[in-house]
Amino acid sequence: MFDMEEIIKQLSARKKHIAVAVGGLCAGVILSFAIFWFFGDRVDIGKKVEIKNTASQQTSGQSAEQPEIVQDEKFVIEETAADIKEMYGDEKVSIAEPEKLPESKQFASFAYDQSAGKQISISGACLDFYYAFLVFKSSDDYKSRPDASVINRALDCPQGNKFNFTVDLKDFNLPSDDYYFFIADQGKIGGWYNPR
Repeated sequence: MFDMEEIIKQLSARKKHIAVAVGGLCAGVILSFAIFWFFGDRVDIGKKVEIKNTASQQTSGQSAEQPEIVQDEKFVIEETAADIKEMYGDEKVSIAEPEKLPESKQFASFAYDQSAGKQISISGACLDFYYAFLVFKSSDDYKSRPDASVINRALDCPQGNKFNFTVDLKDFNLPSDDYYFFIADQGKIGGWYNPR
């Protein structure tokens, strides 16, 4: 019925395979600990380093320089739907019709110093599902290069069609320069239109 010698041979072979697998696993664990022990003092995973004083400050005893206070600017862009209708009527003027678009010098502008930072607060009206917020360098013409925007965000037009938001320009890592921006309406599909 059962050949006892055959069963013992099969169990011995399995024991050898298990012993080899367990030995390999142990060797891997030991190797991992050895690598961590050897390199552990060179790399501290997850540690944050904060430099409190530079060498020149340490020798002079001065405290670290505080960054300048972030500048704030407020802009009001077409307060009501009637203001927008007065500009464009019932048309939806987009980049496909650049001759109908306003010149960039007509939009709100600001100077930005990267070291000082700036927050701009913008309020106004919107007429579609979204309103778009686009920022361009003053040297870039949005009509000939609409892809040159340094910020291009579509935000939900709130109920009541009035928005108010603040943007911290440091979040966008803009270089120091002069900029202009506009607000435009935007539907669920398609691009922005009626910039102001």
